[in-house]
Amino acid sequence: MPALLPQRRPDLFRSRRRIERAGHYSFWVRGRHGHLPRNREGRAGIGAFLNGDRIKVSDASRLADALVMTGFPYNFRDDIDSILAKFRAFLCESQAVRRGGSAALDLCYVAMGRCDGFWEQNLHPWDTAAGKVILEEAGGRLSNFAGDSFSIDAKEIVASNGNIHDEMLRVLAEQL
Repeated sequence: MPALLPQRRPDLFRSRRRIERAGHYSFWVRGRHGHLPRNREGRAGIGAFLNGDRIKVSDASRLADALVMTGFPYNFRDDIDSILAKFRAFLCESQAVRRGGSAALDLCYVAMGRCDGFWEQNLHPWDTAAGKVILEEAGGRLSNFAGDSFSIDAKEIVASNGNIHDEMLRVLAEQL
């Protein structure tokens, strides 16, 4: 088993360090009181699972009915106006917006249907690589803010159940 990333608090997200090993990607999230780990897993070409049960994205068909999530980059003060403009736009266009804190976990929430979409900027490959496979295997869609194919080397991501993706891209385009 590959080594796990260092963890400062027991309730924080952690993932396997060797994210490219044999196309197998896994996540564990532990509760503060020692709850059993929840394993979110995706294998390219095989499917996405939560504790062995297959998962899939939600069926929300309109952004107005969707719960979307985002995160703020560590250097948010450098681009605060742009970040808040996007946040405000999604507050007005969607049912609700939540800020999770872990891009990898937020991608898993979209894959599990707990939320319908996610966007964030200033990311790194370790933030998105495993979540990308899990979301794609669960039937989701990913792109950059321009709508081009997503690469883990991209600094920005839009992820959705697929149904609301174009609406999310429209909201972001209006803020650029």
